[in-house]
Amino acid sequence: MIGFNRPDTMQQVFDAVRLAQPSKLYFAVDGARKGKNEEEKVQQVRDIVKQVDWPCEVHTLFRDENVGCGFGPANAITWAFENEDRLIVLEDDCVPSQSFFRFCNEMLERYKDDTRVNIISGRSHWHGSHFFDKYDYLFTHYAHTWGWATWKRAWDQFDIYMKDVPDFLEDGGAENILPTKALGEKANRNLKKKSEAIAQEVTHSWDSQWSYTRLKTGFGIVPAHNLIHNIGDVGTHSNALVNTDMPAEEMPEKLRHPHFVMVNREYELYHYKNHIHKKPSLLSRIWGKLNRELRRKK
Repeated sequence: MIGFNRPDTMQQVFDAVRLAQPSKLYFAVDGARKGKNEEEKVQQVRDIVKQVDWPCEVHTLFRDENVGCGFGPANAITWAFENEDRLIVLEDDCVPSQSFFRFCNEMLERYKDDTRVNIISGRSHWHGSHFFDKYDYLFTHYAHTWGWATWKRAWDQFDIYMKDVPDFLEDGGAENILPTKALGEKANRNLKKKSEAIAQEVTHSWDSQWSYTRLKTGFGIVPAHNLIHNIGDVGTHSNALVNTDMPAEEMPEKLRHPHFVMVNREYELYHYKNHIHKKPSLLSRIWGKLNRELRRKK
């Protein structure tokens, strides 16, 4: 579990974890920022771990100084992997359904030795679509990190500085991976911009770098049902609309597994067009900005 200064949302995530009763819990909270008067809220987040009331091996990482929303989560995950070969990762605004844990555990064990698979996502956008008529999950390069799991073997390839992007692009980069040349070209342009700005932006992100790691090394798993309800509408990268978008659902106990481990290209094209590339309306963007400002002032 990764938190910072939002005890209200962190409590909701913890309540879901408490129901699952994991035998081990890694609980990381960044330090308060100077001049922001948030020490009390940070402490309230840290105190949540005291509510563990089941047999559980608890590890905590409480930083004295703030290292930012890039290095904070990235270093926390690296810290937990010092002792484990697999992790389920929940940030402080990602409330899971109970079958999220079961799904992650089953996938982590089933694909532990398949190095093509590098993430299990709890996020799914197209429940009820034909993509899941035969199977309860699929493989794609577009697996999101709102509630997810991975192995140490995959995270060991993570580099927050993205130092090898120039070599990746020189060899064709995403054009050799994504389903169309246009998508590959756009991804390459984004990677180039990100790598050039990394010195200024690195402390504000980690998920872009993790997405790049996953793109160049393999692909992920997306479930048929959405297993995560994102309730964060005030965070650094929030859009103030996600708290009402999709509820967390439950997966069937007996999963229908794909016969082959291979990327679903049709899904990728559909997901890109209807989610990644889809932009909210002007009214939605204005309302999102106003809503964030109002909540920050409370």
